[in-house]
Amino acid sequence: MTAPSPVEEPTESEIPAAESATLRPTDESRTSTEPRAEAAVAPSFVEGVPAERLQILNELRSMILEGIVYPPLARRRGLEGRVVLSLTIDRDGAARVLYIGESSGHSILDRAAAKLVSGLLPLARGPSQPLTVDIPITYRLTR
Repeated sequence: MTAPSPVEEPTESEIPAAESATLRPTDESRTSTEPRAEAAVAPSFVEGVPAERLQILNELRSMILEGIVYPPLARRRGLEGRVVLSLTIDRDGAARVLYIGESSGHSILDRAAAKLVSGLLPLARGPSQPLTVDIPITYRLTR
């Protein structure tokens, strides 16, 4: 079985403003000179995508944005990167396959993304047919 190729994340100019989403974990103890952490998930709205697929992608995206946490060790070390997870969801909503299709280059970030997504499954309602999706998750520190 050949692993599916990760799809490219849309560029900023391809993302409508209302569809882009960035999560900024809050940390009240941080001073204004310390770096802030952001974790972003690429928007899933794509013209011409079947409604069922869009519904599942949007559900996953919402759950990821609600649950994502910038790993504290990665934050302290100043690690950033983009992880692309490849996920196959069975008809019962469970993950059949979950693997890192594209590494961020930092195992801390890769493991955090995989743990997050695997913890969100099974979905309440699975697709009518097994569905394979690539999920890009970006971890970025900002000042």
